[in-house]
Amino acid sequence: MAEWIEQLERLTETAAANIREMTHEELLHFVEERGRLIDQARRPERESGTAGTAGAELSQSQNESTDLQRRVHKLLAHDAAIRARMEELLREHEGSFGKVQQAKRQKTAYDMEYTPDSLFFDKKK
Repeated sequence: MAEWIEQLERLTETAAANIREMTHEELLHFVEERGRLIDQARRPERESGTAGTAGAELSQSQNESTDLQRRVHKLLAHDAAIRARMEELLREHEGSFGKVQQAKRQKTAYDMEYTPDSLFFDKKK
């Protein structure tokens, strides 16, 4: 069986177990690593041909495919929780970003920078 599915299972199980405590940096690392493993899975495997009958290889291939589908569906069961955490972090950051933008607008309005049109000098008499 491909090593990538085992790595993906470990990665996903760890993320799912710690999803409430994950920061956005950790979640970003998880998504990048998961993408790398999925890309690895999409590459065709180049196996060195083994001796055996075609029927036995086909049966083994079907069994591996069924097992792989089962394992992938198990991993996909965690997607809803992971996506929910990502959306929660997004809303938190949008709220923080909105507050920063509002503060910046208020400061800009208060500290209006302009050049005066004229200058007045007082003379002492």
